[in-house]
Amino acid sequence: MKATNSIVIALMLGLGAVSVADAALFIVNETLDNVDATPGNGVCAVPFSGNCSLRAAVQEANAWPGKDFIQLPAGYFQLTRQGVGEDFAATGDLDILEEVVIFGAGWEKTVVSGGFIDRVFDVAAVGLVELYYLQVRYGSVDDLGGGIRAEGNLLLEGVSLFGNLAHGGVGLENAGTTTLESCEVAYNYTTSTNGGAGIRNIGGSLTVRRSSIHHNGSTNQGGGIYNYANVGITAVLLVDSSTISDNSPDGIYSNNSNGPTQTTVVGSTIADNGNWGLRNLSSGTPPVVTCSIVSGHSTADCNSETVPPISGGGFNLNQDGSCSYAPTDLVGNPLLGPFAGSPLARAPRLGSPVIDGGANATCPVTDQLGRMRPLDGDRNGVATSDIGALEDVLLHADGFESGDLSGW
Repeated sequence: MKATNSIVIALMLGLGAVSVADAALFIVNETLDNVDATPGNGVCAVPFSGNCSLRAAVQEANAWPGKDFIQLPAGYFQLTRQGVGEDFAATGDLDILEEVVIFGAGWEKTVVSGGFIDRVFDVAAVGLVELYYLQVRYGSVDDLGGGIRAEGNLLLEGVSLFGNLAHGGVGLENAGTTTLESCEVAYNYTTSTNGGAGIRNIGGSLTVRRSSIHHNGSTNQGGGIYNYANVGITAVLLVDSSTISDNSPDGIYSNNSNGPTQTTVVGSTIADNGNWGLRNLSSGTPPVVTCSIVSGHSTADCNSETVPPISGGGFNLNQDGSCSYAPTDLVGNPLLGPFAGSPLARAPRLGSPVIDGGANATCPVTDQLGRMRPLDGDRNGVATSDIGALEDVLLHADGFESGDLSGW
């Protein structure tokens, strides 16, 4: 099935301008993993039924010139066509070879599963690929990138990378330029020495904004994020207004041994990630940490071999003093509450020292849930930004706004 003209124009208004003459919209209407009957004819249609499957839509988008759109309804789309190593989306993972926008109905409703037969998406170095409002789960590969492997430009918004397996970069293996907006990376796992259970950024540029990376596990390093240069190519990482919590054995691990890395954390919470919160191996550029919480780690909140160990704009809080750099940094217990909201975050409880502990000129203007900063959290008549991913609101003693979290 193919649609153009007015539908595509409506999509362009919300997702960015493209050429109407080149754009096609493929509307998926079956959950079976069937191939396209005639890739390149501009019509998404599987044999016999004529329906449009996700795989068929990807094949058509790969063959059709220009930037195309794929609309996924609510449903469970599981890959079943086995065949690892094929690179044109006919078997195994969904190889994306052209610019495309794939949008679902929300990550709780639209699920794309690898069925543990291969990774889910393999994004080549082609223009910009955009995924919106869907979950990528149960990818498994004897290689890197169980959920997504990205070599080009990738934008994820409202996407969940959940429950994948691989030898590294399990949720996402990034060697290109990738941005996550309002995403979740959770319950991905690896036993490989490559590390990077949630995300591995190898010589790429990675931005994590208003997102949650939690409950990922690596038996080596980079439980949440592994930031690693690729033979002299700088690995650039920005974590902005995000939560990195309950990963193992660490939250963020930056490794400068193979080349330079740049790690910047602003307005974020790194908490309870096993042994370390923020690790930085080998000399080089110190991690830049501003208006952030790093707390609750058994070995050290920060472990950095650079001089100085940490730099940045200050107004941070760490629990053991290992991250302290600026005179405005605090040492203490942030008194974080349980996970809540979407993407999951941890609000400060009443009496937390992070409430109004930041600086309006230094902290981000919105928090992880998109709420404006600053608020007057300590009720002294002066609105001052909080430290960490969430801005305080009127909380009850249990750390919640109310019993109803639907507004988070």
